[in-house]
Amino acid sequence: MGCVILLKLANRNIDFVLCENNETDIKFKEFYDNNKLLSYERIFITDLHLNKDNLELINNNLKLKEKTIIIDHNESALKYNSYEFVNIVIEEKGIKVCATSLLYNYLLNNNMLKSSVAINTFCEAVRKYDTGQWRCDKDNELPRDLSLLFEYFGKNQFIHNMYYKLKCSKKFYLSRKERYIISVKKNTVKEKIELYLKNFIIKDMFGYKAGIAFISYEYRNEIAQFLRANTNLYHIDFVILIATNHNSVSLRNVNPNVNVRPIAERFGGNGHFGAAGINLSNSESMDELLKIILSDDNKK
Repeated sequence: MGCVILLKLANRNIDFVLCENNETDIKFKEFYDNNKLLSYERIFITDLHLNKDNLELINNNLKLKEKTIIIDHNESALKYNSYEFVNIVIEEKGIKVCATSLLYNYLLNNNMLKSSVAINTFCEAVRKYDTGQWRCDKDNELPRDLSLLFEYFGKNQFIHNMYYKLKCSKKFYLSRKERYIISVKKNTVKEKIELYLKNFIIKDMFGYKAGIAFISYEYRNEIAQFLRANTNLYHIDFVILIATNHNSVSLRNVNPNVNVRPIAERFGGNGHFGAAGINLSNSESMDELLKIILSDDNKK
């Protein structure tokens, strides 16, 4: 959502499509086949990347290549940096980045957007949440607070609210209503975590101790953060969070030295060192994963 908000601030006359990782290539091909892409002055694909076939379509079309930029921080996509219009970055000067922070720098460097204290604060909060650094900063609750507001308002309303907040204010602030919503959401999150962990499964997987829970998608990061903050409860290395309402599996490391991306890639997923995902509908290896999870040697 951060990237859409920034582009609206840079030029309000934009069209945007929100999609999941597994939808990106399909949506792009639809636009390409309908000859819609060339009608745009610029094309941004942010926090997502395309497969090689679609990258080649762009690369072989000079006009399309000149107006397209792909911005992402997904480690699985680093191999695509050979294309001049692809910009996959994990860290800058030793600091982990996200698509929102990368796009913000791009817009500033190309004189498409002016910086402000409000936008700086928002982008840094998004970066900290997206890279998982928010859990290390106990004195700054804004990254988590923004996530809770997003879950409450939904995609389009969150974009609308943050766009006008950043456009109209020099400093970033949360209204009294927003602070109340956050307070209520935090209590709800606590109750949900307790509920989902009642049937927590623990088992050995790939040389690690894994925890498995069936959850609602919006609580995946909250549960991961709880487990990271309470490592002595279960003594696990990573957690597999199966979102029955989203047709997806989220992997999060609990041990900071464990890389969950190769585990996700084994089942057709992708992601980052500490956070990765698998789409249930697209993964040919889901049967294998489910057999491992549901095998008889599960331990509560």
